[in-house]
Amino acid sequence: MTAVLLRTHVRPMSGCRLQDIARVLLAVMALATLCSKALAAQWVYINTIPGGDACAARLAGKEVDTMLMLNRNGDLILVAGRSDWHSSGSYEIGLRVDDFATDTLQANAFNNLMLVLIKDETILGRLKTAKDLYWSLPSGKYHAIVVGLGDALDWVHTCEQGKHRGV
Repeated sequence: MTAVLLRTHVRPMSGCRLQDIARVLLAVMALATLCSKALAAQWVYINTIPGGDACAARLAGKEVDTMLMLNRNGDLILVAGRSDWHSSGSYEIGLRVDDFATDTLQANAFNNLMLVLIKDETILGRLKTAKDLYWSLPSGKYHAIVVGLGDALDWVHTCEQGKHRGV
């Protein structure tokens, strides 16, 4: 019955070849991909953070903001932030990168930021292709969509290298 319905409702358009229809469908798919990337939250690139000289990338999120910086040794400092947080001290936290749960990580809270030093190459590799981060913090559980994190991290590395070369 479905085949009969399809035959009744889908008729070839006069003058249209299958190749033309395929081109239109490919164009629509390409446009949808571009639009989805454009609609995704945008990373903001900061050449010099306020009160310092480091480069950073920041992505505003619904539940938590995500920031990327490097320490003096070139290691990633992954930061979660919320305007309503007020904390200080050292904490053990959980972090899941997409479907990969890390071991407990050590984090340092400063005002409204939770900073985590990432040295582990496995975690770093996962972060570079991450779409989602799931934070388990003393204040609760938070989700961040982080599409483009790998590109943002590459930008931070390039920015820092440029500063060291005097560019």
